[in-house]
Amino acid sequence: MIIQILNFFEHYSSAIQAISTLFLVMVTVYYAIQTRNTVVAMKKSDELRNRPSVSLFIKQREEWVNFVDLIIINTGNNLAKKISFNLSNDLLLINNNYLSQTSIFKNGISILPSNETIRMPLISLIGRIEELDNFETEITINYYDSNNKKYEEEILINFKGLIDHSIDEPPLYKIANNLEKISRCIERIDRNIEKKQIIYSNKN
Repeated sequence: MIIQILNFFEHYSSAIQAISTLFLVMVTVYYAIQTRNTVVAMKKSDELRNRPSVSLFIKQREEWVNFVDLIIINTGNNLAKKISFNLSNDLLLINNNYLSQTSIFKNGISILPSNETIRMPLISLIGRIEELDNFETEITINYYDSNNKKYEEEILINFKGLIDHSIDEPPLYKIANNLEKISRCIERIDRNIEKKQIIYSNKN
């Protein structure tokens, strides 16, 4: 039996060697592809981690909810430069100018460091509820990182979520009014205490 196996390997040694070589080549190619994919994935992950990320959104002011500001922010870990903006629909602002004519949208932003924010007054909701309820615009942001790689973001802006919270007293005003009421109550209590002390003193 052993002699037959040895004869088999001796007779087919060339074929076995060829198959073994082919198998080793296939394994080597497989691991080479896996290594390349790992390197590419790590490179993409590193790029995402170190890239800038410019975004914008609208926000009502805490002190007066009828006024809305535009917030531009770089949430990435790299500075953004040569930032430009394009609007699908223009918007009339508080000062009767249009958004496209503001310095930021007309000239862009030269540099926005990581985690930096720019806040600009946008609109007042007073008298424009019906108009703004049907308004939306898509803002395209183009910018570059420190290595001059270009990025593009598209953000849809509308005011539907803000309108339900408009035409109301701002929280700080409500607090101020309540403080005035509390102050008046304290003053009345103080006067009553003083009167009672005077009456008690007179009795004695």
